[in-house]
Amino acid sequence: MESRIENWTCLLSREVVNYWLNNQEAELPDLEESITSLGLAGGVNSNQLFQALEQGGGNLTLLQELQKFLERVQENYSSEPNSLEKLLKIESALFNWYYGNSNESNSSGCLQKLGIKSQVLRVETRKKFQDLVEVIWLGSSPQAGFNYLSRIGALLFNLTDQYKTERHNCIVQENGGKKPYAFLVSKIIKSQDESEVNNNYNSGINALLHIYRCKIRGEIADLASQIIRGVIQDYQLISESLIQTTSFLNNLQDSLTQKEEKINLTVALFFEEMHSVKSPNKLKEELENSFGIPLNRWGSCSYISVEEVKKILLEKVVVITEDIYQKEVKKITSSKLNQEQDKPFQILTSSYS
Repeated sequence: MESRIENWTCLLSREVVNYWLNNQEAELPDLEESITSLGLAGGVNSNQLFQALEQGGGNLTLLQELQKFLERVQENYSSEPNSLEKLLKIESALFNWYYGNSNESNSSGCLQKLGIKSQVLRVETRKKFQDLVEVIWLGSSPQAGFNYLSRIGALLFNLTDQYKTERHNCIVQENGGKKPYAFLVSKIIKSQDESEVNNNYNSGINALLHIYRCKIRGEIADLASQIIRGVIQDYQLISESLIQTTSFLNNLQDSLTQKEEKINLTVALFFEEMHSVKSPNKLKEELENSFGIPLNRWGSCSYISVEEVKKILLEKVVVITEDIYQKEVKKITSSKLNQEQDKPFQILTSSYS
């Protein structure tokens, strides 16, 4: 009988591992909700991440700050006639405002604001992703978790491609504004007519505004792409861990097929009864506590081996197998006893039939 118990324990343990591979304790979050929680729902120019970068940390967006700053600088030079010298002063002021050398602004430069904001968002976004992963660690099978994360990963890669395209378009538009600006400067130099100078000067101001708008939006797109690439690095590490854990559990399952006996109705019955004694999820929780690490990380953990998990699992499952076996023996014994007790009655009733 000891050999039979050992066999059943081995086969029952294999069923437990199969359950771990293919079942999950809780429903994974809705994919759209997860994407929204990461701040990535919507288009590349309308999602929360882009808008947070665009805000720059103040009450105004950076584009609004650019507009306000330009208006203030123009006001400072309003007493001067429109001229090339005045236009170049404004160009210099915008350059300093953008790169952080502005005397006209009491706050840090545009690039510095973007840099500070991007660092904060980089940490926040990765933390949100780690929180999402924590749900997968605790409530998902490795395969289901991998499939779920793969869909998020596809979105992340798609977004980086879109931001790369957005940045390229902004650079093209920026360069497209520089040529007309240079042409307007040359026309102001050559012009002798005040009305023509004024027209070219105003067009030059609009060209500068266009150039710096493109600079800002291009920089935001680049920083957003960098933030998402940081999340992608985490995604790739976690996905690899889930792949390794799936392989680990498959190897564990294979190691539990050393016995010749096939899975039969007895094992199926025992596995069904097992849930009332100690469920596979409870066993998983106990082993996770023993190793101090969630099951979905076992495959990437250097100090956890298949043999070690197998040893502890068998030790726990044999207790359950013996318990179920004893209960089944009692049921059979009780059934036979009842049948023996019913025999006189059956003989009596048959004599009158």
